[in-house]
Amino acid sequence: MLDLDPTITFWLVQAIGFIQVIILSASFFFKVKWKMMLLLSISNILSILVLIFSGTLSGALMVIGATVRTIIYFVYSKLNRKPDILVVLLVLIYITVITIVFWSGPLDLIMFFSLALITISTWQNNVTILRVSYLIDGLLLFPYYILLFAYTSAACNLISAISSLIALIKYSNTTANPIFISQRFINANKNLWGSNIYSFETFDLVASNNGDKTSHCNYCVLKDYNNVYSSIEKIKEECKNKNIKEVVYFPFNTRHYNNETSLANTLNMFFPIERNDVLMKLIYGFNMKNTKCMLKEVEFKEVDETKIFDIVELYIKCYFKKDSEKELTKSQKAEIQNLKNINLTDEVNGYKFCAYVAYFKEKPIAFLIMLNNAIEAFITKIGTLPLFRQKNVATALLQFGITKQRAKAVQDIIIITDKHSVSEEFYKFNNFKEIGQGYAFDVSDISKYKDFVENNNF
Repeated sequence: MLDLDPTITFWLVQAIGFIQVIILSASFFFKVKWKMMLLLSISNILSILVLIFSGTLSGALMVIGATVRTIIYFVYSKLNRKPDILVVLLVLIYITVITIVFWSGPLDLIMFFSLALITISTWQNNVTILRVSYLIDGLLLFPYYILLFAYTSAACNLISAISSLIALIKYSNTTANPIFISQRFINANKNLWGSNIYSFETFDLVASNNGDKTSHCNYCVLKDYNNVYSSIEKIKEECKNKNIKEVVYFPFNTRHYNNETSLANTLNMFFPIERNDVLMKLIYGFNMKNTKCMLKEVEFKEVDETKIFDIVELYIKCYFKKDSEKELTKSQKAEIQNLKNINLTDEVNGYKFCAYVAYFKEKPIAFLIMLNNAIEAFITKIGTLPLFRQKNVATALLQFGITKQRAKAVQDIIIITDKHSVSEEFYKFNNFKEIGQGYAFDVSDISKYKDFVENNNF
């Protein structure tokens, strides 16, 4: 394609590939999807040059199409939208036509399958599929560039494959199984709640250590859905020993109809629901809706222990609707003491507390507490002073906190809130999707369920 000295061409290709390695290494420091897409676009442009100097017209033309695709995806990402399916179809048609018209041999099929794979996987919002596709893509293009004698570009794709594999291993524990999410959420929050967790074979018992006897702080989380009746009998026994209400918390998957969903609805036929939680996760690659704070004088900060009393003041006014700690009940004071004791520096129970505060003219007006383990983060407490509500303060503060979490390589942002509530609608509007629910059943009376299990009577 270009009539250059072969030696000069060879070293030019290696130099361009080396720059690609630098760009790829830099991309590891960016956790926001659109920034990664920007670097990917630059890498694609360099790939076009490599392929042109290597004399592969079909490959260069296909990567030009891929670059246009990435730019279009980048625009959609900035608009906080998923690309239209038409974009995917047009790209697939384009690379198919280029492969047929400029066919130069079987090597073209590697580039075709590579670009088709990445086009489809990056269109989706499934981060696991995305990482697997980049792993396969790197392994496909490694020999492709070796055969073109573009050794540094081959190394770049091998590095990409290895980094994708490492990411798959690192984030393998971020399962969306509602049972495991509930267990991690409880474990992360136990110090803030002032709770003890007792682990049994088929369930975990959560019990308050500050005298609070409500079912919000005292219940059992079912973790084995085989022989549920037997587990409930043991739960009732342990609840009586702890002198707490006999409540079973049953997390289940709502994304697909399965045995968990059926069992949850079956139990609801025999036991009253104490509460109904919804488990929600921010869609991968999306931000919250672009809703800015209506007050220019508001400043958002990540705070440490020196500002804990700002959070305590807001907590009392937002959650307890009191003006001072003196007006609180005994259990509320115990809850505030737990808040005062939280550690905003070290990791506790595998999670680190992160606190964010919104200040209006240097006075605290809203707060947010999140917990992360460098893989996932739970939104656990958020509140705004009544006077400053409906001004998008909480939304802007939450987006500030999420941005900070992503900078720490956190992948999943999770909230557990009340089903059919204003909070659920707020998070749904802001690109959180439901991944499960949890029913807290009052199992004080199991006679009807026992008759159903043993005699099939209902």
